[in-house]
Amino acid sequence: MLLCFTGFARTASEIAAEQISKMEMNSKLLDEMSEVTSDGLELFRSNDFAMADFGDLLRRQWVKKRQLSDSITNRDLDEIYSTGMQAGAYGAKLLGAGGGGFMLFVAPPQTHQRIRRALGEKMFVPFRFEGTGSTVVYYSHA
Repeated sequence: MLLCFTGFARTASEIAAEQISKMEMNSKLLDEMSEVTSDGLELFRSNDFAMADFGDLLRRQWVKKRQLSDSITNRDLDEIYSTGMQAGAYGAKLLGAGGGGFMLFVAPPQTHQRIRRALGEKMFVPFRFEGTGSTVVYYSHA
């Protein structure tokens, strides 16, 4: 997995507030997103886990998430997504409320350098999984 900072800051609270105001209108879409999440849980619990399948789940979730509000994505974010996909990612999605921040790519290790090169000056942030929850220690990109 690659965690890419998109270079775009956003006001997540404003985007989230818009999504909340449209919850009733988006109820069918939210149910579909919940189904993708359930599919993900099944995948993680199965003996057949494959990163390509996980990437496809991220792709499916991104397709749905972007329909929640016009402020979730824009041309620049769509370009980051499509560039990473064309460079070999199995799937990707913007994390958080939308509008900017971080995009998570799932890709075979042999394509990581190609994705980094394709996205040029974008910053990729190292991360690891923790059993204690998320914490930010400090990261400085030199």
